[in-house]
Formats: sequence, structure tokens, C-alpha cells
Amino acid sequence: MKIHKSVIVKQEVELLESITCNKCGKTTVLNGDEFERQIKAEGFQTIECEFGYGSKYDCEKWTFDICQECLLEFTKSFKYPHEVKEMC
Repeated sequence: MKIHKSVIVKQEVELLESITCNKCGKTTVLNGDEFERQIKAEGFQTIECEFGYGSKYDCEKWTFDICQECLLEFTKSFKYPHEVKEMC
């Protein structure tokens, strides 16, 4: 038989305070409740690039944040357009 008891547990968590675009430097402060913070964070994308053996950047991993405006500017420079899939 298991007997349970309710307890209050305090724990330290990290909250993202702001996001800055690595390209243009635009910063958005994330404040408000969890929903408001998430909506503001949606204006940025985190990009990760991993380079394998033999590449110019052998075994490096790059991570950067980019705002929607800079991402659009970047993708407009593509010779072939990026693929778009509806998610909603």
C-alpha cells in the first residue's frame, strides 16, 4: 500500500529574460505571464548548425538567434526558395 502526502517543493528555475537577434541586434524583453512571454519569443528562431568531419568547420556547432525580419531577408537571398509547410 502506498500513502501519499502533499508537500510544497521550492525549486530554482531559469526564465529567459530577453532575446537578441545575432544579425541586427534587435532585443525583445520577455515579461508578463507565461503566455505573453511565449508570444514575444515567437518573433525569433534559434538556428543550430552542426559541421561534421572534413568540413571547413570540422566538428563545430553553431547556435544563434535571428528575428523574423532578418530571417526573411536571409531567405530572400536563396537561389531556390525555401519550402513552406502549414503547421496549423
